[in-house]
Amino acid sequence: MFESQHSGPSHPSPSSYPQSPGPNGSYPRPAPWPAGHPGRRYEPTPALSPTLQVVLSALVVPAVVAAAWIASLLRNERTDVDTLAVLRGLPYAVAIVAVLLLGRTLARRMVAATVLIGAGLLEVGPGWVLVKTRMAFDLGPDTFRVTIMVTGVAASALAVAAWGIARRRGYLWVIGVVVTVGTAAYARHHLIYEVDHYSWGTTAVNWLWPVVVGCLLAWMFEAIGRGTGTVPASRPGMTR
Repeated sequence: MFESQHSGPSHPSPSSYPQSPGPNGSYPRPAPWPAGHPGRRYEPTPALSPTLQVVLSALVVPAVVAAAWIASLLRNERTDVDTLAVLRGLPYAVAIVAVLLLGRTLARRMVAATVLIGAGLLEVGPGWVLVKTRMAFDLGPDTFRVTIMVTGVAASALAVAAWGIARRRGYLWVIGVVVTVGTAAYARHHLIYEVDHYSWGTTAVNWLWPVVVGCLLAWMFEAIGRGTGTVPASRPGMTR
């Protein structure tokens, strides 16, 4: 009497598949929709293949180092404070491009890029404002150095957090951010108070190694989480 308005083969719901109760008498969760089923929810897929993502991730550090090197070549004793601010922000611009390309989802990319913008502003902004307003001369060298060191440490920690937001899963990777606070404080103190001659090498190394170590630790703790089951397995279409 009544005819279906839909043509084509019918697809049973996963909940209608035969299920057997578990040991405690409860029924397991329904199986997911088969691949290609019209009822299956959309699952995001990465913009780049997993292999290409791994290769590009490995190239991020050399790219940031190259940006720091290029910035050092363009600066000298006569470089004005505005140009210096732009050059100091160049490595962060490279990192922003990296998270926009390699973030696992669109939301992760946008959040990570926003965090990196904040990190870049912390790296460049305080020194630029203090020098432009001549407050640096009123504060004195010690207060100025402490301000630059504290904001620099925060920038390093945010850089690691941004890469974790873009790439890592679970929560254990945050330990890498915490460790970065300590290593960056040591490196920045050494750079500000103990280095007599500034070069692109001393600046890049003391700025970069806490960030690199923090990102590697975040990856390591994510792997530990996968081994202990605290990090869920990757969904189909997603990369680790």
